[in-house]
Amino acid sequence: MHFNLRALGSVLAGLLLCAGSLARATETLIVPPQAVTFQLGELSIVSLHDGNGIAPNDATAVGIDGGVEGVHALMKAAGAPVDQRTSSYSVLLVKLGPRTILIDTGEGTIVGGVLLQSLAAAKVAASDITDILITHSHYDHVGGLVDKDGRSEFPSAKIHISAPEWAYFQSGPRPSKRTFQGRDYVLDSKTVVDPIKGQVTTFAPGDEIFPGLKSVPIPGHTPGHVGYEISSRGQRLMVVGDLLHNHIISLAKPLWTNAFDFDPKLGAQTRLAMVTQLAASGELVFSGHLPFPSIGRIKATDEGFVWAPVKP
Repeated sequence: MHFNLRALGSVLAGLLLCAGSLARATETLIVPPQAVTFQLGELSIVSLHDGNGIAPNDATAVGIDGGVEGVHALMKAAGAPVDQRTSSYSVLLVKLGPRTILIDTGEGTIVGGVLLQSLAAAKVAASDITDILITHSHYDHVGGLVDKDGRSEFPSAKIHISAPEWAYFQSGPRPSKRTFQGRDYVLDSKTVVDPIKGQVTTFAPGDEIFPGLKSVPIPGHTPGHVGYEISSRGQRLMVVGDLLHNHIISLAKPLWTNAFDFDPKLGAQTRLAMVTQLAASGELVFSGHLPFPSIGRIKATDEGFVWAPVKP
């Protein structure tokens, strides 16, 4: 079965009026295509920009426990805008031997994602992608798996997803709201399932996917949420999925509740444990919602943690 996502967007735009239980819409912005290359041992790792989203910084989603005053105080102290949060949608490209791998796929073209153009800037075509690794099934990580007509965007790729996350992916619906170019959409990752199900292969969280690339359980955000650790010549890069949603709030106060987490208490505990571990190890981190190119290190401070971007 094929879904016409252009038509689906038009229909669901009307449903926005009765979707009062959803959080306020994130406005998605078109960004210029960008591909930024980093070296990890023998590997070239490329961060690809798909887009940006802006949302009210009203403590209803990120930093709930701090309230508006606490969240605004953190942003002000860091010299960042107070009233709104900006999230990047970044995707990682890894060339590992004969494989050309994407980790997540961004939001997709229906709301202006430019992943394909960013891939082209890296001199890679959609047909070159052999494998796609999914951290979790929220729309902003899997929407790019399909094109505007509801067909698989990467038909020659094998799609790897953890077994519990694949079950969750298919169970839906879990709509999320977007405003794009003045128009409202309710997007549901479940619409992606049918076009790609023949390409999916599952694994257990913690499994090695390829030599030098293993999955890492990151519980709390979704039932099968994982990250991926990439290793080459003694250097490591941890892809943390949605462990972090904001480069200031999520690190300064990792125990503050995040409304995007399936299990908020577990998500907060996992966030604190992982950022503590990553600060101690000093390894590189890719966190796709943090400012593009979304690669850096986590540093411990007397009061929490901070993000230290790394330039290529």
